[in-house]
Amino acid sequence: MSVINRVIAMIEDRVNLKLKYVIKNFIFVGGEQVLSAIFGILTIYAIGNFLTPETAGEYKYIISLAVIMSAFTLTGMTYGVTREVALGNNNIIKYAFGKSLKFAIIPITLSILVSGYYFYKFNFEYSFAIFLATVFTTLINVFLIYKSYLAGKEDFKTASKLTVFTSLIVTVISFVGFYLSSNLILIILVSLGTQALLTLFLYTKVSRFKSLESRIASEVKERYDKYVMSQSFLNIFSLSSQNIDKVIMFQFLGAKELAVYAITTVLIDRMRGILKSVGTIAYPKFVKADISSIKFNLKKQIQGYVFIITIFFIATLIMIPVVYKLILPNYIEYSQYAMIYSISLFSVLSIIPYTILQAKSMTKYLYQYEIFNNAMQMLFIFIGMYYFGLTGAIVAKSIGSIFNTATIFLFIRKFLA
Repeated sequence: MSVINRVIAMIEDRVNLKLKYVIKNFIFVGGEQVLSAIFGILTIYAIGNFLTPETAGEYKYIISLAVIMSAFTLTGMTYGVTREVALGNNNIIKYAFGKSLKFAIIPITLSILVSGYYFYKFNFEYSFAIFLATVFTTLINVFLIYKSYLAGKEDFKTASKLTVFTSLIVTVISFVGFYLSSNLILIILVSLGTQALLTLFLYTKVSRFKSLESRIASEVKERYDKYVMSQSFLNIFSLSSQNIDKVIMFQFLGAKELAVYAITTVLIDRMRGILKSVGTIAYPKFVKADISSIKFNLKKQIQGYVFIITIFFIATLIMIPVVYKLILPNYIEYSQYAMIYSISLFSVLSIIPYTILQAKSMTKYLYQYEIFNNAMQMLFIFIGMYYFGLTGAIVAKSIGSIFNTATIFLFIRKFLA
């Protein structure tokens, strides 16, 4: 046995984790997230240097509204499809697509109402931009069902390649769009419109060649519908809480402060996205695993994950001043906010217990967690923003993320007891 294999075997025994499986798939899923983070940094560079802070804040406000409204569709299909495919029901993808497309009418209707308000106020740019952003965001969520299918098949290599392909094209086109125009409608057409078309193209390719059967058993439909409806309801709270802070900040503090807040937090959130790749990799395994094995392995897996996050945290602190100096010189005075928010990297620990609860369909615990913690997160941010402005909002968001992580461990402890 080679030295490398001996080291891997020793670590596997230490943390009770199939390290070869994680490394093999993290190369693709984590690599996808790293490349997506790089593409995201290019987009941030374009927004931070080609748009005024006011326009950047308006753009983020419209995107946040669109995400909140698009949450009122079947967003739970992400894990629903992965779960069924992991259980061997490969033909779920077409059924799930048709079901999701029907529910897309809800966010589109909401967008018409909100757009109508701004149209009534003679703010035609906001009106059309909000409508387009919501329609495109909703359709992107529906078309991304192909990634859920591939995750269920544990074909992370193909999923990662397709995601990188999409991200590269969208980033290049969006970069050019930000450079050429500051019109919100054109920017959204270029960035989100391109992404919607690409995800539609990839869905048709995957569903055509991967799903060979058209029929699906009625019991599978019932199980899928029940699971997806519950997960979608949970996602309304989750996605709303992740974006409502930006809507509130726009209304209370203005577009410029929102631009600073969004740019400050998005860099760290990209790093969190890389670390959260573990959830995608682990989900099919948790679906198949029994409770006793999950309980036996959990503590050591968490310990190993803490070590990885600590490395990311130190690297992020070193990287932040350099990144701001190189790509965000107009916002360099706000780099300390990113340093503060970097503590939220440790909140990624919650992805393991949360994924376990999702895989085992523990809807009761997930409802309690999402409702309570999202309410507390919004309360923290609102109080911080109201009394201390931008600084208070960022500190409160950081504290809230750690608080939420502690809470999910209480729920998983109760579940495994």
